[in-house]
Amino acid sequence: MSTLAETAYGAHKLTQDFLISDGVAETPSRFGLGKQTINMADAAVTLIMGGNTGSGESRLVGNILYVDAQSTGIGESLKLPPEADWRGPLYIYNVGGETVFLQDDAAASLMNILPGSSAVALCDGTTIKLQAVGAAEEVIQQSVGQLSAAQVLALNATPITLVNAPGSGKYIEVVSVHLWVDYNSAAYAADAGEDFAIKYDDASGSIICSVETDGGTGLLEQTNDVHRILYPISTALYAIAPEGNQPVVAHILSGEVVSGDSPIKYRISYRIRTLEFSTSL
Repeated sequence: MSTLAETAYGAHKLTQDFLISDGVAETPSRFGLGKQTINMADAAVTLIMGGNTGSGESRLVGNILYVDAQSTGIGESLKLPPEADWRGPLYIYNVGGETVFLQDDAAASLMNILPGSSAVALCDGTTIKLQAVGAAEEVIQQSVGQLSAAQVLALNATPITLVNAPGSGKYIEVVSVHLWVDYNSAAYAADAGEDFAIKYDDASGSIICSVETDGGTGLLEQTNDVHRILYPISTALYAIAPEGNQPVVAHILSGEVVSGDSPIKYRISYRIRTLEFSTSL
């Protein structure tokens, strides 16, 4: 057997492979540092160490798990193997749009991993220790993309989703929005009031932030690339009303702009928050 560097929570080869016990004394199974994708397909999944997999089971073969709940609800449960069956670090990253409810083999709750968040599970054969990678509700995520000129020209009638709905009981807290009009050849023609807005839900949703589009300093009527950074602004007269389980969309507030041909690229920084929160620190 290769030389091992022993730690309390795993046995590591110098090549950085690590050992996972298969439940048989002194017969650990080894698998390398590698990614494994778990598509939960709208159902709970139990991770096992060896043998044939049954209904709702998936054999653990990598120590970096990319998990997608693929849920029609708020999330699905991912059950870890019995503590006696494994040792070492396990990195779990939620790549889907719903919560992954991490449990031990007795179905006791260990941690809720929100979309875009991750956790490290460490096991010494007896006890599982968990560490969130960033406090779940403090993790800043990003949505990056672009609106085509055709979408911009129809944005009043047809708002475009920029960030998908976060799930029941949660809302999207927008931190900032970077807009980049990547100038092509013709400026848009915008009238007063046809502001570019970031909203919740749809055309009738709450405004999060907005920017004027017309005039020499507006977002859309210049004949060069334009960059604007937008921040949500709450004042005594206007407060942002967070909307639960709603997407964030782009919308032109009044009428359609015309005759432009430049795409608008966007980068939105945001957090996923719970509407009803604990007051305990």
